[in-house]
Amino acid sequence: MTQVYIISLKESQRRLDTEKLVLESNEKFKGRCVFQIFDAISPKHEDFEKFVQELYDSSNLLKSDWFHSDYCYQELLPQEFGCYLSHYLLWKECVKTNQPIIILEDDVALESNFMQALEDCLKSPFDFVRLYGHYWGGHKTNLCALPIYTETEEAKASIEKTPIENYEVTPPPPNPAQDAQQDFIIETQQDPKELPNPCKIAPQKTSFNPVVFKKIKRKLNRFIGSILARTEVYKNIVGKYDDLTGKYDDLTGKYDDLTGKYDDLTGKYDDLTTKYESLLAKEVNIKETFWERRADSEKEAFFLEHFYLTSVYVASTAGYYLTPKGAKTFIEATERFKIIEPVDMFMNNPTYHDVANLTYLPCPISLNKHAFNSTIQNAKKPDISLKPPKKSYFDNLFYHKFNAQKCLKAFHKYSKQYASLKTPKEV
Repeated sequence: MTQVYIISLKESQRRLDTEKLVLESNEKFKGRCVFQIFDAISPKHEDFEKFVQELYDSSNLLKSDWFHSDYCYQELLPQEFGCYLSHYLLWKECVKTNQPIIILEDDVALESNFMQALEDCLKSPFDFVRLYGHYWGGHKTNLCALPIYTETEEAKASIEKTPIENYEVTPPPPNPAQDAQQDFIIETQQDPKELPNPCKIAPQKTSFNPVVFKKIKRKLNRFIGSILARTEVYKNIVGKYDDLTGKYDDLTGKYDDLTGKYDDLTGKYDDLTTKYESLLAKEVNIKETFWERRADSEKEAFFLEHFYLTSVYVASTAGYYLTPKGAKTFIEATERFKIIEPVDMFMNNPTYHDVANLTYLPCPISLNKHAFNSTIQNAKKPDISLKPPKKSYFDNLFYHKFNAQKCLKAFHKYSKQYASLKTPKEV
């Protein structure tokens, strides 16, 4: 009986649904295949760092098409590394048992033609067959045998608006004493002419008193002396102010010089920005020209009616059929090139191995509700960081062209190899 492995993290919220799928499938396909869960490798695994030492070499990323593409986020996430390891260990299990296996991920649902697809795969000469696939969303294509992958946006939670209450301000109670005092102040500020009986003050004669004069003189002298003392302090302050003013003028001059230099740098920056925008325009033109010509390199063919081969990149490792020969080839390629890109991209790339990438149509599995809740992209970043080398701008720019040429070359190679099995549907 064929072994069907479902890769699932122990701590994942999908685990219960996966266990339910295993029980239901074993009951439904009893005697034909056996479903079981394979515990996925995560960065928390006790041997994770050991695997990193053995199978990761940052310098090898320079050999990766994915690394030079516009869709690489500059490093292989540890969660992506763990995902690759899960598939890698199952490849080893396939070689060990020397029997074909099916590998599924825990975000799939089985379609009604699942068992028919398995029987067709077992009868075919193919070593690797995807049971689900889609054209990579980063590529434009005129082909339509498979869907183009686009992630659904998460629904934004509605923000509950809190009603704003209007509070009335109650005036304070009247204060009779305060009102009487206010009336008195108003009366004293009125014009004397308006008063009914203005006061009449008679002038009085004053006589000269020498004692009082001396006291006034002494107080006046003290007052003048105090003013003179304060004048000295004022002079000192004025002197310091003049010094500070001089220093300020010097700083102002230096600031003007720096402003002039800044203006020069701004001018140079504007020139560089203009050149950069010109380069970006050329890059866009190169890519647009490539996309316009891509139709010439897009090929597809069917073999044994259901097995689909194309020169366009097909993504996803949600589910696939694998023989021991195919597993051995993937293992050797991994150990030779190291883990340098996500597993589905590595398996699809003809640069690394000699395994035809076929997809069974109609797809016998589909994605379930968990597919858009990634356990890789949404996971918290662990302490381990897989540092990448510096990219080549030239390789990035011409990535699409080089990749298309390699995929087209591989298509013609396998199309010729399996020509006797071809269904007359080639485009």
